[in-house]
Amino acid sequence: MSRLGVAVRGRLVEPYRLALDRYRTRPPTGGDSEIVTQVHRGDVRAFDVIVERHWAAVAAYLCTCTADLESVDDLTERTFSHAFVEAAQGAAPTFPWRVHLLATARGLVLREWVHRPVGPFLPGFRRWASAGGAWPLNCRPHLAEAYRTLPESRQAVLWHSIVEGDISGSATACLGARRGDFDRLASRARVALRESYLELRQRAAVLSVECTKYSALLAAAVAGGPTDPDAERGRADECIADHLAVCGRCREVYGDLADLDEQVRTQLPPLLLGWWPGPEYHRLRASQSPPGRPLAFLREAAARAAASASG
Repeated sequence: MSRLGVAVRGRLVEPYRLALDRYRTRPPTGGDSEIVTQVHRGDVRAFDVIVERHWAAVAAYLCTCTADLESVDDLTERTFSHAFVEAAQGAAPTFPWRVHLLATARGLVLREWVHRPVGPFLPGFRRWASAGGAWPLNCRPHLAEAYRTLPESRQAVLWHSIVEGDISGSATACLGARRGDFDRLASRARVALRESYLELRQRAAVLSVECTKYSALLAAAVAGGPTDPDAERGRADECIADHLAVCGRCREVYGDLADLDEQVRTQLPPLLLGWWPGPEYHRLRASQSPPGRPLAFLREAAARAAASASG
């Protein structure tokens, strides 16, 4: 058996097997960004944490595209292989890792469809791909623009809490947060999104004197005041009702932000990903689980790292 860490007859060499055993008993800790930093610094094993956290979501997303389970497994592994190369090179995504991985998976499965459109793709995905993989035209872009202006950590909080509906330990692990902090972080992220959205809408339009006058009340109507949110929002609703009756622009803003969670849940994923069969994705995600084996590209990367370390 070679000291360089090469697999012999399908078995892992001793150095990597022992390293994997140590990882399983004491896995790397931190949010996704911290884990990826460890990968960039040379800790190949740390990427197993990213696989563990996001495999079910990526596999579920791909299951909404194709009925071929072998293709799903292959494309899921290729998605993480692409992400591992990016992490090792220090190329951080501009979106949270969950969104970035889903976007990578979408790109890979679209390329598969281009190369063999007669494959076992599901009807909904096939129609979307045949139409050019178009982004929806009935979603208002200001929400996605406001989302993009937020720090990556707040983007991640909003995606995991609202879109994924995941307030469990898995979400806090992805964020590198404590369980008790999650509600506070989600609340702050919602406030930041509202503020960014209102600022973008105000910059994009020439506001009338009336709109300018009611802008602060509009913000209060959708967010509530700091001391008594229900009372403040009720007063703001009363004051702005007449203006909303005659101003379509402010009425649209109010509609978007009065039920922010629903707008984020229904509009943001299609705007960011294009293909988004939300209910089916959530149903399938619950039935997926991470692979019970080290992925091939990670074994190979570990072997190269072992070879480099041994000189």
